Amino acid sequence: MSGSIPQVGQFIASRYELTRLIGRGGFATVYEAVDEAVGGKVAVKILHQEGDTTAQLVERFQQEAYLIRGLLHPNTIKVTDVGQTESGHFYMVQEYLEGETLDRFAYSQGGLSAERIVHIMDQVLRSVAEAHAKGIVHRDLKPENVMIINMSGEQDFVKVLDFGIAKPLDTEVAKAHTRTGMVFCTPKYAPPEVLIGKDIYPTADVYSLGIMFIELLAGHPPFEAASEAELVAFQISPKPVPLNPSWGG
Repeated sequence: MSGSIPQVGQFIASRYELTRLIGRGGFATVYEAVDEAVGGKVAVKILHQEGDTTAQLVERFQQEAYLIRGLLHPNTIKVTDVGQTESGHFYMVQEYLEGETLDRFAYSQGGLSAERIVHIMDQVLRSVAEAHAKGIVHRDLKPENVMIINMSGEQDFVKVLDFGIAKPLDTEVAKAHTRTGMVFCTPKYAPPEVLIGKDIYPTADVYSLGIMFIELLAGHPPFEAASEAELVAFQISPKPVPLNPSWGG
């Protein structure tokens, strides 16, 4: 049984001092930290280890770290270290990013021009293309998993985040559903084959990117429904979505 999760003020691996809570989700807690070895800021993601799904979550967490460390594109978040605390919690150290997720960024700007959308999505595509070239499908591409930051003065610089449910295609063919039947993708951005549990290929990411493009241009997603079944029906028999002329500029 693991001890309590590390808190602000504590050290991880006698190297990373946790200085601020960034966020806490259902599966992990993320802290801002100082890397005492090099003196810079990092983000430390610590996995919660409670309940019946611990083994599965650990497997996903370790796979995420393994996959991201093999990705070198500048528009993909970097993982610099992984390990396990003395209390038994698995952790991952990532580059520290200051910015906004794409959904919040677009909203705060009152929408984005077509030129800015193309610039942003071009970077997302380049990040995903490297992953696909290395046999990795992200499986959960959405605006919340894209960060917009300032990088050396470059406007609208992109970092693609959260490869937590990514799958390497050279194992068994990736599935949308886990062994427990849970769906970890975000249905609004998932293609029909993912929602109904069919085999997953890189085209699933391409579909999600298309949904993101439409949402950024139109100001709303192409499919909005009251239930997952209704959402799947809309995605199988889609109707064109009119662009909002007041969105962006």
